[in-house]
Amino acid sequence: MQTPTDFNFEDFQKEAIKGLYSGKPLTGEDGIFAPMLKHFLE
Repeated sequence: MQTPTDFNFEDFQKEAIKGLYSGKPLTGEDGIFAPMLKHFLE
């Protein structure tokens, strides 16, 4: 299980940009923002 300090914003940013270019949805369970939202909720 990840702890709040395990979230790496730079890695998230790279994955988000890659997801946007590949047509990945922004929201939803598999969306681009899901990892960041999970981090804030935990």
